[in-house]
Amino acid sequence: MSVQPVFSKARLSDHLAQIMKRAVDAVAARPSSEIINDPEDVIQSTVAKFRVEPLVFDFERMTRSDPLETTLKVQGRDSDRIIDVPATGFEYSVPFTGDPDLLWLQASTFTYAPQPRVEKRDNTILMKFSSQDITADWVKSEVSSARSQLVQGADWSSSEVSQWNASLEGAVASSVRQREALLQKGRAIADELDS
Repeated sequence: MSVQPVFSKARLSDHLAQIMKRAVDAVAARPSSEIINDPEDVIQSTVAKFRVEPLVFDFERMTRSDPLETTLKVQGRDSDRIIDVPATGFEYSVPFTGDPDLLWLQASTFTYAPQPRVEKRDNTILMKFSSQDITADWVKSEVSSARSQLVQGADWSSSEVSQWNASLEGAVASSVRQREALLQKGRAIADELDS
């Protein structure tokens, strides 16, 4: 995957609305016998399947690479031409848990400040920091800033996801109960017609 800014690709609320629709559609697709015989199991299994796990970064397990030789693209001093200049960099790996889609989704609460650019590999994000005039203080400052932004973005996302997870159970239960009531009514009418 390419390097992208976190929390800025699409709206989290739109993503969660799509998942909610899929959960309600999943209830509608369940066999009627399951709705009648074990509605609680239908509710619990559907909620478990569609629940979204909040994003949590594990900075305690963050690792740093050895120094990397790299190049940076800069504008030439005497022209508008872009040139490559040698630079030194470091790559930081941060493991995370939760739904990886949340890395790219913007919560309802957000900032217009540029977000850290990361690459996702499995359940780890990679951040690269490079400069021509690199110093330990500069790297520490960049890592600290990126960490603060990642924590803040994950907190905002987690708050919205937690509220949504609570509403998921209510929406699924309501769908099951409505379907159960219609099926019970149909059975009652069929019994009445048979008598």
